[in-house]
Amino acid sequence: MGAVSTAEALKWMRGYILDNFEARDYEDFVERLNRSVGEEVPLLVTDRELQRDLTTSTRSQLLTFMSLTTELDSTAAQQDIRPPEEAHALARTIARRGLELRVLSQLYHAGHRAMLSYVTEFIEQRELAPEFKVALVTMMWEQTAEWINRTLEDLTLTYTAERESLLQGAFSLRADTVREILDGSQTDESRASGLLGYSLQRRHTAAVLWLENPEPGRGGAGELDRAIHQLVPGHSAADVLSMSSGT
Repeated sequence: MGAVSTAEALKWMRGYILDNFEARDYEDFVERLNRSVGEEVPLLVTDRELQRDLTTSTRSQLLTFMSLTTELDSTAAQQDIRPPEEAHALARTIARRGLELRVLSQLYHAGHRAMLSYVTEFIEQRELAPEFKVALVTMMWEQTAEWINRTLEDLTLTYTAERESLLQGAFSLRADTVREILDGSQTDESRASGLLGYSLQRRHTAAVLWLENPEPGRGGAGELDRAIHQLVPGHSAADVLSMSSGT
């Protein structure tokens, strides 16, 4: 048998999926992917909300990918890859948990490895020529790698937008609360303490810090924050309230 083209391998896989894959197969696939992802990123299975969003995202992503694979011109379809809304929802949940962007990348790469493992086992069980099996594995690796890369590009933007929105909202609320305290319009100490994460019902020591000669093009907020905590060694973050007035 001569060299097997990507088109031939894709045609065989398309036919198999259309003729043989059932709802039970999808669910088994989803369960296996989630289990593998959970082994590499344990947080995703110990947090019930994240686990729910992960399962919903995995199922939706798998159905979307399968539908692309069964397109008559799946190569053209892959050029317009758009993650389903469930995948964006998972990215937002990860951002809202305060988790780093690498967690999103870890779970997708873990899912990719699990998917390739599943596909390799599946192909090995088929009665096909060795070179055809190699062509199938290669084709699926190329298809899924492209899918993962494009998906992560989109979801990184979703994650980043959500994080920026949360941070801006938190900073704005914090700054407004401090201004209200200073101008005397905020009189509910318990509420203000909750908003700031800092107890106001005690004596306070205030300090103003600045940099004499900051390096051009670099903000000094990080250096000032470190200096603030050096002034009060041994105290927790909740014992110190700091606000930046500029770069």
